[in-house]
Amino acid sequence: MSVYNKVMHLIAKFRHLRYRLVNQPVHENGKIKVTYLCPDAVRASGGTKVIYAHTSIINTYCTDIAEAQIFHAKNPKFRCHWHFENLKFKDNYIFDNNHELYIVHEMWAVREAAILANKGINYGIFVQNGYLINRKTHFEKAKVAYENARIILCVSQDIYDCLVYLFPHAKDRIKRLHISVDAELFKPAITKQNVITYMPRKLKKHAELVLFFLAARLPKNWRIEAIDKMGPAEVATKLG
Repeated sequence: MSVYNKVMHLIAKFRHLRYRLVNQPVHENGKIKVTYLCPDAVRASGGTKVIYAHTSIINTYCTDIAEAQIFHAKNPKFRCHWHFENLKFKDNYIFDNNHELYIVHEMWAVREAAILANKGINYGIFVQNGYLINRKTHFEKAKVAYENARIILCVSQDIYDCLVYLFPHAKDRIKRLHISVDAELFKPAITKQNVITYMPRKLKKHAELVLFFLAARLPKNWRIEAIDKMGPAEVATKLG
């Protein structure tokens, strides 16, 4: 880790001292500002891309009611190098409950929620992986974090069911979003091939076991290909 990264990591550890709540007067036609907490993802990450995509979508299609921005809390100057239209970024730690909702992701939810609650800052939680809810925490702390969130967003029925099971008192605030792909890009190929695709980045040991057992019985006219370090067009071709 470089000296710069070490300094930024140290600053991040003490960022609870930087968070501030400054409520501005309510405007009659004021838009809600949705601020997404985002990891500093040097490598491609599906979850981080979704945050960037949602910000772009809100700022493109919902401009009459909302504005979205991305906040890299560890280093506000950090940017992921992906092209999305109409991106905006937050460069300070000042929050306004009258016009802003801070959306934190599930990996940091419990830690951030404790800081935000102490500062009186409104927050929501965006869950893209229901099996990371317990990351570096235990149930009682997670319960407090999730049940005090203004809204809890998730991206699948499985995650929704997990959240309702764990936090039934927050059921009315748990909302499912539907993730979509570009229908012009992701469409069935005219000629199908005998291909099994998998993502080695997800549950790598499980994938290796499945590949090991498949090797014993896989017909010679079938092949297995990994989906890894690819752009959307390459993935679409593999899945076609």
